[in-house]
Amino acid sequence: MDLSRFETSEGGTLADDVELFKERVRRQITSIYCAAEAPPIVVRHAADDDGLSGNVIYFTQVLSTLGERQVGEGEYDPCNTQHDNVAVIFGEQVRRLGGVLSFDEWVMVFANITAHEIGHTLGYGHVARADLSGTGRPAFVELMLDGHTLGELCTEQRFTAGQSNCP
Repeated sequence: MDLSRFETSEGGTLADDVELFKERVRRQITSIYCAAEAPPIVVRHAADDDGLSGNVIYFTQVLSTLGERQVGEGEYDPCNTQHDNVAVIFGEQVRRLGGVLSFDEWVMVFANITAHEIGHTLGYGHVARADLSGTGRPAFVELMLDGHTLGELCTEQRFTAGQSNCP
């Protein structure tokens, strides 16, 4: 994926410090899952080929054929029975959705979208907005929410709906 196409409000692009961007996204994804009642995960970059197998998330610059707001697609695996599922993040779709964001906002957007798609590969489904109605606003945005807004993608997300991926 061409990170030079992602402009930052600080006047640069994500390509100005690729390694920092990747590391910050990785740490944010790990933070989302470490705070959850979720299966344990390890987030690695493809360059870290240490022989482990697992779910793979691809990042591509192509547009999604599924519609202009479809920024990712994950193989849904109820109860996480397979450990080699695949998901795709559509970078050009993300860029068009976000426009020009700060470096930190881009980190949150990519981490939240990636964590959401990882959720599908682990067996988590979408949570409807109607299912989140309650007495107060949770401190975080529900990670598996169906149809995030750009503002939600730029903020902290967690599993907040008490969803279980297996009986």
